[in-house]
Amino acid sequence: MNNILVTGANGFIGNKLCETLKDRNYLVTEAVKRGLASNEEKTSRRFVGNIDENTNWSKYLDGIDCIIHCAARTHIMKENTKNLLNQYREINVKGTCNLAEQAVIAGVKKFIFISSIKVNGEKTVGTNFFKHNDYPKPEDPYAISKWEAEKKLFEISKKTGLEVVIIRPPLVFGPRLKGNLLKLIKLISYRIPLPFLNIKNSRSFIGLNNLVNFIILCIKSPAASGEIFLVKDSQDLSTPKLIKKISNAMGKFQILLPMPVFILKIIFFLIGRSSEFDRLFGSLRIDCSHAYDVLGWKPTSDINASILETANWFLKKENDKNI
Repeated sequence: MNNILVTGANGFIGNKLCETLKDRNYLVTEAVKRGLASNEEKTSRRFVGNIDENTNWSKYLDGIDCIIHCAARTHIMKENTKNLLNQYREINVKGTCNLAEQAVIAGVKKFIFISSIKVNGEKTVGTNFFKHNDYPKPEDPYAISKWEAEKKLFEISKKTGLEVVIIRPPLVFGPRLKGNLLKLIKLISYRIPLPFLNIKNSRSFIGLNNLVNFIILCIKSPAASGEIFLVKDSQDLSTPKLIKKISNAMGKFQILLPMPVFILKIIFFLIGRSSEFDRLFGSLRIDCSHAYDVLGWKPTSDINASILETANWFLKKENDKNI
């Protein structure tokens, strides 16, 4: 399989994936939401507009062997909007199914869906790990929509023979990251004492390079078809250890102060950030042994390398702002 279409090709994961695929001599079609139509002939980018049940993919799928579907609605600006779940479904479920169904018609052989560990749930308890064959327990609309898309894809696979692969990554470290990890890095860059010393959690992460390498392994491996994979780096970290590693990578000294966890929880509740408390300070541990058992996969770089690369990107970005 040498001819690949990547959706969300200008996103955090998609951009790095496309770069790596090209470096390894794959033929890559980069599907992005918008851009100048005049640029399509000069680049491998194709401007597909909104990805929903009405998107016409026919002119982009000719000769494609494998689709890697990274594009998704990950957040909605006004989270109190009515019918929030339906808004996620428009892109993450209906848009995904529409692409898969047109892929079948076009003769695409494999469909790799970048889902989320949030399909398994928001947190693990004690020494437990999330596993690939756990019954899903998605909690928020985004996670529910991802789970629904997974189920629909397997239905399409069963009816048509399309080879479907599901990958559920945890938080991803790498240049251009967004969300809570970027917020944490910004906090550390201010060098103000943080009251997180008493947090006793354990979280799995994956470096962007490791995730991209795993996706490419799934392209090449017939054994990946029909499987759900959870992947992570070799080392799980507590929030205090993560902060220390980030601050060291940035060349900064970070002071962590003790504060009772229940007080932190109250503070987050009072400022309307209860959900972020669990994401930052709850445990979320992954068992990725299925990826090794089926594909022989192990992460090739450790979390320290990913944190260092991310820190260097962030510092350069901040420095460029000041020039």
